[in-house]
Amino acid sequence: IEGTVGHGKSMLMRHLTLNEILKKNSLPIFFELRSIQKTENLTDCLCTYLSDILEVELSSKNFDALAESGKITLFLDGFDELNKELIPSVISKLEQWSIKFPNMKIICSSRPYNALQNSPYFLSLTLHPYDKNDQAGFIQKLTHDIEISKQLVQKIEESAIGLQDILKTPLMLTLFVMTYQTKLQIALSISEFYRDIFDVLMNRHDYLKLPYERTRYVDATQS
Repeated sequence: IEGTVGHGKSMLMRHLTLNEILKKNSLPIFFELRSIQKTENLTDCLCTYLSDILEVELSSKNFDALAESGKITLFLDGFDELNKELIPSVISKLEQWSIKFPNMKIICSSRPYNALQNSPYFLSLTLHPYDKNDQAGFIQKLTHDIEISKQLVQKIEESAIGLQDILKTPLMLTLFVMTYQTKLQIALSISEFYRDIFDVLMNRHDYLKLPYERTRYVDATQS
């Protein structure tokens, strides 16, 4: 499942995990891939995770037996946040499991253009961007006020800088509402809009995932 920054991938993965619990078809395992350290492997991490949940010591053989039976479903969140040194080994393990354990469902989430999307063993599904109705409904959930929501939706529709085409994800809409509540006005240019929300996007979004620190691929400063 792929989507851009702030598209709600992790929330969707949690929602799917909860659905699997309610259906009782299998034991769903929601696991954040960023938690794997360089010295660890995916199997051991999942065994430790399961041992903690079930309060029973599980070995890799136990895991293989559960996987073969189809009694567990893996929800592996944030492939793009996986340590880059671990990417080849994790993909190799997932592809091995796809062949060896056809009854075990494996669902991963990732930002676009990551190595997993090139695997022939996985089907990529892209989250759809928010449309006008999604925007209105989400803003109302953020503000808890129908009148304020109607005003914001109208301002988005009448925006001269095409805000309706920019506010396509839950994160962008959240930042937009936060910025409006602070400034009480809508940006008059694209550059002003992005300047207003950029620091919030770069800092707040990833800082909520501490102690995780996203790898940067350029030396440019935030400014």
